[in-house]
Amino acid sequence: MWSQFTCPHCGSLTAVPAQSADQQAFCSACGNKVPLPPSDRSPDFGPPARSAGMPAWAIILIIAAFVVPLVMVLLVAVVFVLIPMRVVKQHQGALTSEAEVHLAMFQSAAEMYRLDLGDYPTTEQGLDALLRPPADLPDANSWRGPYVDGDVIPLDPWGQPYQYEYPGQRDTNRPDIWSLGPDAVADTADDIVSWTER
Repeated sequence: MWSQFTCPHCGSLTAVPAQSADQQAFCSACGNKVPLPPSDRSPDFGPPARSAGMPAWAIILIIAAFVVPLVMVLLVAVVFVLIPMRVVKQHQGALTSEAEVHLAMFQSAAEMYRLDLGDYPTTEQGLDALLRPPADLPDANSWRGPYVDGDVIPLDPWGQPYQYEYPGQRDTNRPDIWSLGPDAVADTADDIVSWTER
């Protein structure tokens, strides 16, 4: 864009680039240095620039709108995972305690049987000898049972029969009585036993 002015020395009309306004220029006709008149208009910078993004509070609000529900969902998920795990663990502990109570009951009953008959039931006679007199007893009158309550020997809390062996492998003077535990497999770490490891 060009600005035009009249040279005060020679009177000729001279054009200069608009960016030269408010400075000095040389007259194209006479070559004299001529002060330029002030620009009659201010530079055009266009409308005031707006921020390209959103205000900070809007960004924080949007983040909070997504993060808070996400955190809540994660907390609920953690609760739904941890609480059932704890309940299962407590339930397993209760089942183990129930098996330990049964083992103590069988041990007491086997001791009473031994006091009446002079020895513990054999492996073949098993725990049923605590409910009914075994058929192979030499003196059926010495059996004063039943030594446990109920009509049948209960299963362990995991639905398996309790194991009985006399003479025991751990102590040949006492019976070994045990539950196979939650995994129902013999000789594993979760077996519940009537003896203490020495």
